[in-house]
Amino acid sequence: MLKKKNRLYTTIFLVIWTILLALIPLGISFIEKNNFKNNMSYISSEFNIEDYNIVLDVDKDNKIDVTEKFTVNMPSGKSFNGIYKSIPLWQKYHENDKEIKKKVKVTNLRAIGEKFVLNNTCDSIGIRIGSSRTTTNSGLHTYTIKYRYDMGIDFNNNLDELIFNVFDSYDNTAISNLDITINMPERITNENIAFVKGTQDITSKVNYTINDKTLNAVLSDYLLDESITVKMLLPNGYIVINHILANYNKRYIRIIQNYIQKMKIMKNQFICI
Repeated sequence: MLKKKNRLYTTIFLVIWTILLALIPLGISFIEKNNFKNNMSYISSEFNIEDYNIVLDVDKDNKIDVTEKFTVNMPSGKSFNGIYKSIPLWQKYHENDKEIKKKVKVTNLRAIGEKFVLNNTCDSIGIRIGSSRTTTNSGLHTYTIKYRYDMGIDFNNNLDELIFNVFDSYDNTAISNLDITINMPERITNENIAFVKGTQDITSKVNYTINDKTLNAVLSDYLLDESITVKMLLPNGYIVINHILANYNKRYIRIIQNYIQKMKIMKNQFICI
């Protein structure tokens, strides 16, 4: 009886210890993330962006070289060492009144001409631009960041698509003018292009033009206080890797179907015997 109790206590202890070991790294990550973002020396919210210029150079393999250049109006009355920005590693958009979440990959994030520090979590990658040795006065300041954005595999076998979340990580922050340039690998048409704010289609408020492989969109005189999503539907096979993987998936499915069919035949033969 005593041995059973000891064994039970040991099992309970091991279960509790395993849970603690799993929770401790999450707790540390949460604390570090909040300490990093909420460092009052680096502004991360409640300011105005006067101009936001984004250039997307899209490859045939569904990866994008992103350049973001934004002019920030630092508030008066406080001094800051710089600015903090995070880039979500989950792409979110709405389709048929349903929110879609998709994991993306961001690499080679850097600030141009500025000192910076990166902070990685499971949900985002943050960049703190500036130095604790210098302060940034109130007024206009321009920052430029670059990174590689991998949208991953699009498993839609009927078409390809480009989806990118713009202005997605600022809290209580407004933007006055937004300029987006998308350089595609092949010629694009004027069809199936949309700009969405949350669940609201604001395409009619965006002035955009298409010239062969390039789309340029301007959104001005419109207060943008939350993320905007660019959605571009493309012909099936436009993205090379998607086309290859789609064909691979079809072949893989056929192999599985043939295997299942053979197993059914063998089962029937076994029953007959």
